[in-house]
Amino acid sequence: YSFFSPDASRKIKEHDNLVFTSKKGLVFEEFNNKYGPKIYSSYKGPFLNSNGEVAGLVGIVRDITELKSSEERFRILSETVPQLVWTVDLNGSADYFNKYWYDYTGLSLENSYESAWKSAVHEEDLWAMDSKLQSKENIKSPPMEIRLKHKDGTYRWHLYTRVAIRNSNADVIKWLGAATEIDEHKRAADTQLFLANLASVL
Repeated sequence: YSFFSPDASRKIKEHDNLVFTSKKGLVFEEFNNKYGPKIYSSYKGPFLNSNGEVAGLVGIVRDITELKSSEERFRILSETVPQLVWTVDLNGSADYFNKYWYDYTGLSLENSYESAWKSAVHEEDLWAMDSKLQSKENIKSPPMEIRLKHKDGTYRWHLYTRVAIRNSNADVIKWLGAATEIDEHKRAADTQLFLANLASVL
């Protein structure tokens, strides 16, 4: 444990003891600031002897400092824009929403994560969104107009765009979505079209 700072060593020992007592493989995020701030993702599993007793630990450690820094920059940026922002996998299961999403929809975290967020999308627009989420096309999806339910119960028009998030092999693993409210503009355009059609029959 000499590689780690005193605080990090104490926490790592707690993790190691947890694996020993549970006899299960576990994943932890561990910090070390002895040689500069570092964050590690650690998998630790028990090594059992012939009697089924834990004789030691096996582990895999990955430095995720840069990844966590990128995630933090993304969260800071997404929390400052006046748009609804979220990330979903190819099956439509969401794992992140910015604060504006919660303020607009009035939904809690529990009522937004995984597939629960779909309750905020108008049923006539949901199918089109789902079909796009499952696509692995390597181009940016064109914007589409969708209706999202406000916390007051009304549906308002938004311009929805998405971009791919890829892994190291350039495979699409999830989508970053953003929705900008265009309700007033949309309703004004509909009114203009209605008046134009009405004028054409007079």
